[in-house]
Amino acid sequence: MTDADRIAELESQMVRVMARLFPRPRAADLPTTGELLRVIFILMGAAAFTAGEICRLADREDAERLRAALVAAGMVRPKQLGKLLQSLDGFAVDGLTVCRIGHGAAGALWTIRAPG
Repeated sequence: MTDADRIAELESQMVRVMARLFPRPRAADLPTTGELLRVIFILMGAAAFTAGEICRLADREDAERLRAALVAAGMVRPKQLGKLLQSLDGFAVDGLTVCRIGHGAAGALWTIRAPG
């Protein structure tokens, strides 16, 4: 084993230890995620939507709360929101469950379901 191999192995071990000591919060655990899902649910109900549609809705003048929730969650582009929704697919956050229900020309189709 060369010195370079030993250094690479030590760096790899250090990254694993750091990840255990300082875990990144899961999106479902962030309070901003719950607020964002609540706002989307209020606007969309059980209707299907794409991440792009939600971001376009946020551009409307009467969508201040949605815009604020997207910014607070760090979701300023449709791709970011799509990745967040994908990571939450099938999980409940504050009682709301994100569900991927298909795929259309504009991307993944999502819905948010309330309990009951």
